Amino acid sequence: MKTLRHLTAFLFCLVLGNTLWAQDYVDLLKFRYESTPLNGYEGVEGGNARIDEFTLDATVPVVLNDRVALITGFIGESLSSKFTPNDTNVTQVFGTTLKLGLNVQHNDRLSIQYVLLPKISSDFIEIGSDDIQLGGVVLAKYAKNDYFKWKYGLYYNGELFGAFFVPLFGFYYHRPGSPWEFDITLPLAANANYAFNQKWSAGAHFGAFVRTYNLNKPFFTEQGEYLQKNNQELYFYGRFEPVKNVLLEAGAGFTVGRRFGIYDEEDRVRFGVSAFMFGDERPEPANPNIKDGMIFSLRAVYRYPL
Repeated sequence: MKTLRHLTAFLFCLVLGNTLWAQDYVDLLKFRYESTPLNGYEGVEGGNARIDEFTLDATVPVVLNDRVALITGFIGESLSSKFTPNDTNVTQVFGTTLKLGLNVQHNDRLSIQYVLLPKISSDFIEIGSDDIQLGGVVLAKYAKNDYFKWKYGLYYNGELFGAFFVPLFGFYYHRPGSPWEFDITLPLAANANYAFNQKWSAGAHFGAFVRTYNLNKPFFTEQGEYLQKNNQELYFYGRFEPVKNVLLEAGAGFTVGRRFGIYDEEDRVRFGVSAFMFGDERPEPANPNIKDGMIFSLRAVYRYPL
């Protein structure tokens, strides 16, 4: 009974926090697997690389009062491929991010999220100070009405190439009774979904990512190196809800401007803003790039309605 009371109180807090979230739901747990079939290397005869990525994202919001909610959770990521044509073994890198912050309802229309995002990002062969990154995001949501919210903010992370900033702008739209749902946060992500009925829907997703991973086992030098991932991807998906609040997705699409570059640990930029790098005098990456290609995605979500 004690456990049941705690669970009931937690769910009550989620319902109470309806005004703190742009959507009509909270995705408490998300799992994603993405695979790119064998693609060649640019400027290299022969050789190919398969890319596999896993992501587990958990969020635990706890409402402190009618204006403030605590945001906690974590993100676990893994990326594996042969990043050089001469690599006989698959190299795997990982990212582990903690989420800790607040969602503050400043008035009836404006809420702002303040979230710290400390991260360990490397091949995990050893864990040291070079593997640790510190980031954060501030995201404001302004409700124009019950079904349309503006979003704007700023993301920051201390990447291995230097300070990296991403201004954010977008909106969320879902009119009651409409089959359409739009969730846009440019330039990082955009999602459009059309519901055929309560079980089936389909949509399109765009994502853009920049990640850096410390390589404790370098490829080309005796000193340290890091792997920088730049990726833009667009895919189309079908979604099925086999049981209430559990979503299963399968999708296919393609990458645009994908880049996995290996740099010396001393190769840095002054700072980066979205797609622009200022003071970037780094030499070309030591490894040839993996060509763009098709991607295939599987995704599972536990979604709690508010």
